Amino acid sequence: MLCRHELGKFIGKADSSSLDKSHNPGNIFAIVNFWGAIYDTSWLKNTRVPIMNIHGSKDRVIPTAEPAGPLYGSGIIHRNADALLIPNRILIFEGVGHELQKHFNPLGAGTKARKRWAEAVRHAGIFLRSRIIPADH
Repeated sequence: MLCRHELGKFIGKADSSSLDKSHNPGNIFAIVNFWGAIYDTSWLKNTRVPIMNIHGSKDRVIPTAEPAGPLYGSGIIHRNADALLIPNRILIFEGVGHELQKHFNPLGAGTKARKRWAEAVRHAGIFLRSRIIPADH
């Protein structure tokens, strides 16, 4: 995990003093959530850490839009973060389940799955970069 200073250096911005550090005593730069969940959405009130959610629309383990038992998936996290004005984005892969391969294969991913991974990484990178370098640069 990179700290703010290391991430800033990685993309060519040496000074991280302009980054918002309020509501973030652990100095976490951002969360990139791959088909994950949260147990209690009220926890989001305690922080202002930016969140990038990446999820499949057909996830039956952690549904994106409805609670799964005690878990709340990306769609609910996204809506709650919006309501709390926490910077966030969501990327939903249509027709994909609880991983970026349609059928989990731990020995390798096909061409379509590799393209989804490349897209997910690209979107996460754009989101992280936007948190360091303002859009007007």
